[in-house]
Amino acid sequence: LQTILRGGTLPAELNFPTCTGQELEMAFAKCVPMWEKNKEKDIDELVQSIQEKSWSTMDVDERCRRLAGTRIGTKMRRGILTQEVLSAAQAKCHEYWSRVTPGNVATVVEKMTSKCSDWKSAESKFDWIWKQGDWTQQNRSVDLNGRIYTAEDLEQ
Repeated sequence: LQTILRGGTLPAELNFPTCTGQELEMAFAKCVPMWEKNKEKDIDELVQSIQEKSWSTMDVDERCRRLAGTRIGTKMRRGILTQEVLSAAQAKCHEYWSRVTPGNVATVVEKMTSKCSDWKSAESKFDWIWKQGDWTQQNRSVDLNGRIYTAEDLEQ
């Protein structure tokens, strides 16, 4: 569409009907919101993929550097991996990790491993915390025995 709007022509094999400039502008305006939604979905999927393999902001940065060096320009589910998409995903990962307190994660791991012999018993304790804990209004942190844990601390 941008090619035609700039006065160019499209290859005949695309079989596009002849359109006026105004019709093309309207079509382009309808496409932009969908492209933006798809870009956000690609960013979210990239964040999830990076987070699944990362244990810290340093891991996130290393993975993003690797992607920037080898994957920019490759196809994603809905679009193309661009530096803009990668930077947005990296920023979201950093935002997540800024809410994780390493000391709290270590305390949760220590308490759970000392009281639970397997994942099944630990899972029941985590379920109790999620359901019965004294959560703040925004459900972003919980008070357990006077210590505040973020949801991200517990997720880790």
